[in-house]
Amino acid sequence: MDQRLNHAREKEYHPSIFQQNADVKLKSLESDKHHIWIENSHIPNSWKLNHHHILTGIPSNSWDVELPANICLDFVPLQGDEYGMRIYGYDDGFRDSLDKGAIWMHQSLEQWLAERGISPEAAGFAKDVSIYKLALFPIGTVDKLEMVLLEMLGGARKGSLWLDSERLSAKELSDRANVEKLYQQRDELKLLVLPKLVANHNKSIFYFLDLEKTSTEYRRSLLELPADLSITDGLIKRINDSMFRARVVGNREQSAFYEKQAFDILRQEMIETLRTEPVSPSRNILDDQILWGRSPVRLDLAGGWTDTPPYCIMEGGKVVNLSVELNGQLPLQVYARPIEEPKIVLRSIDLGEKTEIKSFEDLNNYDQLGGGFSIPKAALVLAGFGPLFSQKQYPDLATQLKAFGCGIEMSLLAAIPKGSGLGTSSNLAATVLGTLSEFCDLNWDKHAIAYRTLILEQMLTTGGGWQDQFGGIFEGVKLLETEAGIRQNPGVKWLPDQLFTSRETREMMLLYYTGVTRVAHDILGEIVKAMFLNSSKHLEIFSEMKVHARETFDTILGNDYEGLAERVANSWAMNQRLDEGTNPEVIRKIIERVDDYLLGYKLLGAGGGGYLMMFAKSAEAALRTKQNLESNPPNARARFVDFTISKTGFQVSRS
Repeated sequence: MDQRLNHAREKEYHPSIFQQNADVKLKSLESDKHHIWIENSHIPNSWKLNHHHILTGIPSNSWDVELPANICLDFVPLQGDEYGMRIYGYDDGFRDSLDKGAIWMHQSLEQWLAERGISPEAAGFAKDVSIYKLALFPIGTVDKLEMVLLEMLGGARKGSLWLDSERLSAKELSDRANVEKLYQQRDELKLLVLPKLVANHNKSIFYFLDLEKTSTEYRRSLLELPADLSITDGLIKRINDSMFRARVVGNREQSAFYEKQAFDILRQEMIETLRTEPVSPSRNILDDQILWGRSPVRLDLAGGWTDTPPYCIMEGGKVVNLSVELNGQLPLQVYARPIEEPKIVLRSIDLGEKTEIKSFEDLNNYDQLGGGFSIPKAALVLAGFGPLFSQKQYPDLATQLKAFGCGIEMSLLAAIPKGSGLGTSSNLAATVLGTLSEFCDLNWDKHAIAYRTLILEQMLTTGGGWQDQFGGIFEGVKLLETEAGIRQNPGVKWLPDQLFTSRETREMMLLYYTGVTRVAHDILGEIVKAMFLNSSKHLEIFSEMKVHARETFDTILGNDYEGLAERVANSWAMNQRLDEGTNPEVIRKIIERVDDYLLGYKLLGAGGGGYLMMFAKSAEAALRTKQNLESNPPNARARFVDFTISKTGFQVSRS
């Protein structure tokens, strides 16, 4: 429970003052007070501090004491109501013996004893024994130790209380410490400190804590929920707060309400980034023309998940991926043509479905998850049809389409199985948006198309990051990276593609559709909740992933095939640490059959199914892998698919 002392946040106090899980009631710390660490302690306002103190484990007390500079205190709980008072100097080493000039309490131990008229023999100290084993530290009740401490700090010709006290060495204190009592004090202080931290959240770091663990403390101890935040509080703090409440409340309905609230806050803030850029669609197609938009898909190699809001908004993301065609084709295609009637007709070639949109109400029900035409409906809204993003307002859709000059018919084709892990839905959305940009003369470049895809997925409540669409519609092999901030617009650094095009290495890379599908929405939702809660486990892995993405970039730059296989294997291991369901038994059984032939592999995307990318040990090993899986496929849908680097990314042309 880390907490920088509130005083240190104000300009007149030194920034080297820290408080960790402690109840500090000091009224003031003047500017000459610095280098102070207070942990697991009660410090009443009757204490006076100076500088260079480490104060740990101090129990509840009402002492009236001033600590000289460079003096530190550590209380070790023992049995019953007794403590060991470990007093020492800030720079003490606890190594030397008396005859080698051992230092204690910021001065020579020999000098400290002499000033008090105490001989080493009277104290029971052998001169050749390490200070670590000397019985320096008095033990007793809190009240008794106050008097001993005051005497020890008092100076010359005082020391009888210390001398007469039962004392233990540092080694003995460690051996006799009552660990249960120590943790009990930690827990008691935690419950005392948490409400104060959250009440002072504008200056404290409450909302930077691991709120997953903190919510457990709240539930277990029945602490009251904090006061509601203001709409003026920051975006991340508000979504942290909502998800924290969802974890604390016991009622399932209340929990669902707060979870939805957290996602809604993020969604609305991201959508608002485009509300300030309304558009005015203008017909840019002749009566007999057809627009043809098509896109590749992406294969992710490293950094996946770091592109996902809110993590990327807080920390920025870093991803390495490549844009590919499958079996020589761009697998995502959209056809658009004008029609005379003032309506919108949507067709899905692969699903064999059709719908007609004749009203804004029909258009605006895009957020029904699982709806066959959610993506094109949301894309049309982003393109300015309907009131949400349009510069001009119309009473109904028919009126707007008449002003536009035609109705619209769009046919969509996704020649990839659902749950492929190739970013299919994101790249299909980008293809629709890119085609509409051309149809409606919106002049969106690839960055604008990909960013609007990110917002489209927020509109659909599916969430998701930016790597899928940026990875697909931008050609080639690349590193994509963003800085922290609500407006995520990745910079692109292209990499050489020799590893993926040279026959020597390309024939050792295999792309295999496992025939197993798992929808990423459920995985995504759980991991995003962990982001909302600052889960330390997850944040540590995300941080590793960003470093790993840069290392993968360097490996590809060095044209190192074996190194790349190892990097991809590391990516796979990190994904599994985030979500055990990434590698279900059905996938493990497939991998076990060919593992001996491979240097590395990973399921693409969120995992759990879809496409498996494999790096074989040799061309012969690649051939054996194919023979093994083709001779006895794990299911009727499993198959190898050829992939080639896309040199163009998204394209749109007209008849």
